[in-house]
Amino acid sequence: MSNELLPPPRRIPINLAAKCLFAGIRYQISFLILGFATVFFLVFAFDYSSILFSVSEIKTTNGTLTHKEKTIFNTGTFNAGSGLPTRKGEDIYKYLYRYSVAGKSYKASSYRINMSIDKKIPLVVEYLTNTPSISRIQGMSPGIHLSGGLTSFAFVIAIILIAFSTVYSMTYKRVRLNRLLKDGLTAIGTVKTKKLLAQSSGRKWYEVVYEFIVDGRCYQIKDRPYYTERIETGEQRTLLYDQKKPHKAALIDNLPFSIVLDESGQIRPGRLLSTVTVSLIPIASTILMVISIYFEFFR
Repeated sequence: MSNELLPPPRRIPINLAAKCLFAGIRYQISFLILGFATVFFLVFAFDYSSILFSVSEIKTTNGTLTHKEKTIFNTGTFNAGSGLPTRKGEDIYKYLYRYSVAGKSYKASSYRINMSIDKKIPLVVEYLTNTPSISRIQGMSPGIHLSGGLTSFAFVIAIILIAFSTVYSMTYKRVRLNRLLKDGLTAIGTVKTKKLLAQSSGRKWYEVVYEFIVDGRCYQIKDRPYYTERIETGEQRTLLYDQKKPHKAALIDNLPFSIVLDESGQIRPGRLLSTVTVSLIPIASTILMVISIYFEFFR
């Protein structure tokens, strides 16, 4: 069995490429937070319908209340929309109704605190002239939204931006790592310096500088691995570097899996189950975000 990587370009099994992209607890948590915060923002914080009603031409028609049901939300945390003043902690109700525009029938729902409505009395329904399917009962809200005004809005946005920046940064590094694994050349990096960054509860975090030589020129890369306490100055480790830009390099140890080679030197595929496991959260979060965006803007 060969102990060395074949010269580039190498064939990277798709499940290993996916594992390289998605593995890591920090990446998983960041993607989970990004997905949850984005869905929460689109569903409860971003009042897109109200924006449409404020900038679009509105017409009214008569509608009929078909059903009223209590939601799990109350005015302690969420906004029931326009209407009569509400006291903190009042239950928010969902009012389902139907109406017709130009002979076409529509069904929709609006939200408000509990109020008595006679089903025999026609409702006043407001709808967008160019999009009659978007409507609300006059004096109600087409959706439930997080209360707290700009403070709550800004807080959710901040969480999304932090999670997105983390996911974007790590995805960029993982994509580059995959490219290096496919097309990068190997070199031996020597630990030049080891700098203590932080210490807590007896655990130490270091920044390690590796030095390697390509075509007689010296290059350096920095790394902050979790196992730095076991690394000593002068120690050598294998790294991959970009043929055109040697300063763009990465340690093979930073791969989220161990490279196993077959007799010909090709990289063997890893276990499919482990790849599926690390892919679940990123893929599920992405699907939920896409669905939320679709229902918020394109439904």
